[in-house]
Amino acid sequence: MLSERATQKLTETHFLIPEDEGMSFKDEQRPGSFDFVFEHSKVPGGIHFFGLVDQNHEARPLLGLQYATNLKGPHLAFLEAAVELLQGRNTTTVSGLSVREVESFLRDQNDQPAFQGGLATFFPMLEFLGPLQKKMQENAGARGGGKRQSPVIGQDYQPGHPLIADGHFSDLNCDEQEALVHEVFDRYIRPALRVDQGEAEVVYIDGPMIVMIYKGACTHCHYALTSTLDFIQRVLQIELNDDKIRVMTDY
Repeated sequence: MLSERATQKLTETHFLIPEDEGMSFKDEQRPGSFDFVFEHSKVPGGIHFFGLVDQNHEARPLLGLQYATNLKGPHLAFLEAAVELLQGRNTTTVSGLSVREVESFLRDQNDQPAFQGGLATFFPMLEFLGPLQKKMQENAGARGGGKRQSPVIGQDYQPGHPLIADGHFSDLNCDEQEALVHEVFDRYIRPALRVDQGEAEVVYIDGPMIVMIYKGACTHCHYALTSTLDFIQRVLQIELNDDKIRVMTDY
């Protein structure tokens, strides 16, 4: 037995589409679009997901997620509800969807389960959240339709009024140096890296030597030790008025 709300999901599937319609969407190759097939030995059918990430929004939310499947009955009702709950979520929050949240969404009343017989059969279904999150991350910050690139001075950072206009970074005490380095990262470097889902953190400062670590997409980007590192170092040199500044990372 299903709740009335779960039964309604079977008769009014808003996110279920024919396979050929999904493939037509895939062939359009829109920026931020993706697709993947999910199969699991404990799920009685395959699911082909088709999605679109908003690359123009800082949080990179899902603009839409649809699917083609041969699932039926309770599994289809569960999938339809799960996809509905995922609409608008971003690369971080998609992984937070739980079986309990979906089941509660499908209840007619708080004290009446949406499905009889327990929820164990639905746990394998939500394993699609892992590849979904990965696909979203691959496409979320991609520039030019899917390819990451190193940030560029003049495009991702516009030199203007440096934080130190008179004097030099080396003239400051340790506390002043640390504060300014973190300010440069917060104002200029991190926003540039986050365009492609990257991140960086300062871990050590010793005069002109600054040690940082990469996080996010930067940890597996082949630009990290070349042009991206050059960009970070040059921004610090400009903003802190000191060409002796050197940036190091252990990746």
